[in-house]
Amino acid sequence: MKSIFRRTRLFKPRSMSPGININLNPHITPNSFLSHVSPGGQGGGTTSLYPSTTLIYFISGNPGLIAYYHLFFSLLSSELSQANATSDGNGSYIIRGRSLGGFEVPAQGEEGNSAAATALYSLNDQISFMERDLESFVHAWQDAAMRERKLDEQPRANVIVMGHSVGAYMAMEIMRRRREKAGLQRKIQTARDANGNGDANGLGLDIIGGIMLFPTVVDIAKSPNGRILTVCLRARLEYHGDAN
Repeated sequence: MKSIFRRTRLFKPRSMSPGININLNPHITPNSFLSHVSPGGQGGGTTSLYPSTTLIYFISGNPGLIAYYHLFFSLLSSELSQANATSDGNGSYIIRGRSLGGFEVPAQGEEGNSAAATALYSLNDQISFMERDLESFVHAWQDAAMRERKLDEQPRANVIVMGHSVGAYMAMEIMRRRREKAGLQRKIQTARDANGNGDANGLGLDIIGGIMLFPTVVDIAKSPNGRILTVCLRARLEYHGDAN
């Protein structure tokens, strides 16, 4: 699978570092979304106070604008809140989504750089960008939890990765990369500790699930609509060929 994405100079994935420009407060903007669902169906306050918090990290499909999903996120938050209110569980959730790299909408009065707009992200660049954003958000969240709960070490983060369309492919690729990193970390830990004691996964987060919404079709030309479109395109090409 190959794809390219428009890139601007506003966000450069390789320059991102954990915890920088991460807003942990609930918000809805053209470029990002964050919602908290707390035990008892209450939203609002920071859920870093709750040790059972699960992060739902959403990766959009093309064209990569998170604003398309605001209604979906609001409904998801509402459903989770109602589920908490009618159950005895004490789970809490953070729903996090952001635009893909290069698709951020400039703030009012801010102009994009036309020269930078001609640069491109490869699909692999976008996957790395979103993985780094996930890590940055988790680290910021863990730091806040340490301060608020007065912990001596960072709590582990339980993450559910959700993707739509090509975002589903990106989500699966991030999950694969995390498994590989966890396996490497275990080997390093085993080499350092002959008894295998200690935390074998020092990555700070555990991906406990994945939700893929309408994943990208691997071979679009072989899909039902793809077959119809292929016939139409061939007929059009033959028509123009005869006309010439």
